[in-house]
Amino acid sequence: MRTTTKQKVSKRTPPVPAVKKPLGPITPRVLIIDDSKLARAAIRMVLEGEFDVVEAENGEHGWKVLRGDDRIRVVITDANMPVLDGYGLIERIRKTPEEWLRRIPIVMVTSVEEKAARIRALELGVTDFFNKPVYKTVFLDKVRTHVHLGQTTRKLIEASAALANEGAIDPVTDLNSQRYFLERIAQDLAYAKRHTQNLSSVFLEIDQYDELVRQHGGDFSEHLLCWLAEQLKETARTEDTIARMQASRFVVTLVNSGHLEAAVLGDRLRKLITTAQFTHHNTIIPITVSLCLVCVGRDPIDTVDDFLELAQRRLARAKTDGGNLMISGDTPETQLDDAIKHLLMNIDDVLQIAVLDGESGHRNLAKLAERAVMILELADSSLHTDMADGIRYIRAKLGKAVKDQNIA
Repeated sequence: MRTTTKQKVSKRTPPVPAVKKPLGPITPRVLIIDDSKLARAAIRMVLEGEFDVVEAENGEHGWKVLRGDDRIRVVITDANMPVLDGYGLIERIRKTPEEWLRRIPIVMVTSVEEKAARIRALELGVTDFFNKPVYKTVFLDKVRTHVHLGQTTRKLIEASAALANEGAIDPVTDLNSQRYFLERIAQDLAYAKRHTQNLSSVFLEIDQYDELVRQHGGDFSEHLLCWLAEQLKETARTEDTIARMQASRFVVTLVNSGHLEAAVLGDRLRKLITTAQFTHHNTIIPITVSLCLVCVGRDPIDTVDDFLELAQRRLARAKTDGGNLMISGDTPETQLDDAIKHLLMNIDDVLQIAVLDGESGHRNLAKLAERAVMILELADSSLHTDMADGIRYIRAKLGKAVKDQNIA
């Protein structure tokens, strides 16, 4: 008879699973563009070890590399190169519709020392300059600063994009989000076109925003955006819609309001922001904005894309012209509207004086009323409104008031 023996089961210790090491931070990438291999190698030696370096031999090649690699945070370019030089590259980058690319820091490293060349690069949007040859300590420190700026800018852009896709309220400023604005403007545009009504928007963007963030760092960006949001809330009408767009761009939409109403609001906002004191860590920092108007019925607008494209073009023009100004249109036809806008602003000033300055204000108010009567007389004569009796009555009452109060 076979005896069944119990087999001994080997108790093997199960293998310990390998512990995955957390991935470290991604090394920032810097693009060097120069037609000289020697120059590229010299810059690479300074940066390599701290940054991931990629190279291109001219502006056209650099543009292709940049468009295909969104990890690049800083562009370092020569001025004079074949195919596409540094100036042409800067211009192309600053005009691209992709925001992360348009706002990337650009450093020009060149042997060109003429003042005109530097002014040209500054006007095109270069961030910084260095003369060849570069010196390691200073150059490396500057590149670190610009890489930090590039990373901060990218985070802000990504946060804005996420916000546009997620909710109707901007968590930073508590204003409406870009997503809300796009949905609302599509509805308002369709309604205005269907009912032949006015619709206007005032777009504004903080001047030198990237440079301000680079200089002050930390919580500066959020503090500034919230401060600007408060200025908009205090100035806009209750029925206006305020939204935060990309990074430092905002928009105020005026339903059933035309070009003139929007121009008056825009000019009031510009003056308020310029004169108000923005304080950060007990330091007063001057803030200005570039503004533009987009008005349905006046501007060639059929779609929301038309609306946004026109705003982008006019804002870019305002910033190129030096900032702290408002572009209200593309043609000389706006000159008359601008004159009327300034007239209305002057009237506002006189009314404030009349309220605050006692007898002096009353004299100004009497002069203003006299001008108003003259305007009514002209309107009656030209438009045949049949207001002659009413105008005579107003003039008589005004004359009596002036005489009774002895207003000279």
